[in-house]
Amino acid sequence: DPTAPPGSGFTLQDGTPVMDMTTSSYYPGFENSARNLFTSDPKEYENPLKDWASADGNLPNQAESVTLQFQGPRRVTQYTLISSIHNPSLNPAAWVLEGSTDGSTWTTLDSHTSDRTEYFKTQAQVSRTYAIQSSAMVTYVRLTILKTWYENAPNGYRVDLAGWDLRTTTTAPAPTAAPTAPPSVPQV
Repeated sequence: DPTAPPGSGFTLQDGTPVMDMTTSSYYPGFENSARNLFTSDPKEYENPLKDWASADGNLPNQAESVTLQFQGPRRVTQYTLISSIHNPSLNPAAWVLEGSTDGSTWTTLDSHTSDRTEYFKTQAQVSRTYAIQSSAMVTYVRLTILKTWYENAPNGYRVDLAGWDLRTTTTAPAPTAAPTAPPSVPQV
């Protein structure tokens, strides 16, 4: 069952109001840790107690996710992930960012596999920004971590992530205009 930390409503760094947030799991004693992903104070990223830590042992058998619900339709324009200072081997190696209008049917906005995320493998406190090409207007956004760099744990492993900076807009992309034919010239 998804877990909603108390006081889920908050505002993203770009001013986007978030009505609710759920996580697939959290490390015991860190019930609000997913909320820490959205801090506006960069010094907080240096505190390993402020990382989002999922429950031990879920990956690789169960993906870990954080889901946000906006107050209205938004278009995701970009996002930044900030790796944990605590343990780089628990940083994401593969993930998918999805959007939804109803919280049930999901569309992929962006995805990454380990061949493109090597910088998270050994470095703490690394941030990478990803532009979103999708024009979808969504009310829900879900970041699902499919695996981390710690693949050989005998009892499974967890995710540690220091930050997720999500940028959105209420503006839908302008429709592309259909090509117009040149005006015809009357024959004399």
